[in-house]
Amino acid sequence: MNEAPVLNSPQLTPSSSQSTLETFHTRLTDLLIKSDLAAADQLLGEVTATCSVDEVILEVIGPTLNDIGQAWEDQQVSIAVEHLATHFLRQRILHWMITGPVPYAGAQPILLACAPNEWHEGSLLMFGALMRRRRWPIAYLGQNVPLVDLDRFVREMRPSAIVFVAMHEESALSLIDWSEHIPESQQGRLIVGYGGRIFTHDPSWRDRMRGIFLGETLKGGVDRLDAILRQQFTPLL
Repeated sequence: MNEAPVLNSPQLTPSSSQSTLETFHTRLTDLLIKSDLAAADQLLGEVTATCSVDEVILEVIGPTLNDIGQAWEDQQVSIAVEHLATHFLRQRILHWMITGPVPYAGAQPILLACAPNEWHEGSLLMFGALMRRRRWPIAYLGQNVPLVDLDRFVREMRPSAIVFVAMHEESALSLIDWSEHIPESQQGRLIVGYGGRIFTHDPSWRDRMRGIFLGETLKGGVDRLDAILRQQFTPLL
């Protein structure tokens, strides 16, 4: 699960097409670089009326987040513009995470956390919204979660799974000993997955990390965790 994944295209509905999604992505990026939030908001209204939420997340918002981040790294936009655009998109993703279809009755939440020292949460937010669209309840912890805080929290919440994200070597290194802080995982009663750019660009990191590598793309990670959960839990409709 990369912050800026090379995404597998989802099945498109008859009302949408790849060229349409690319056009929306290009227009949204341009509007956010100009900080025209009113026009960007109107555009997203058009997108969601034309395409599925999954398509909007995977093919419009994901690439837009990547483009905005790259523009900042290339010093084409200021940090203020980058923050404004990122928070605008973050609010939309959180809305979909909260307002998804009714969760499966009896399903325990999926706990989502960025590794210690990890501040890039874009892919984790999108992952949560997409899992929520598949009717799994989500408990989103967000950026820079200290491992020492998780033991009691996990025992009290009893999540069905934990997903960690690390993008860089520093945050991946801080995540390596996560199992020492979550005894529940050592008893085989908890699914723990992870993803992020570092594990895609340098596969040797996967050998150093306990848990399930969820894949190199956002959609692939969602598909894999969804399948694992369905093998271990029988969702109640």
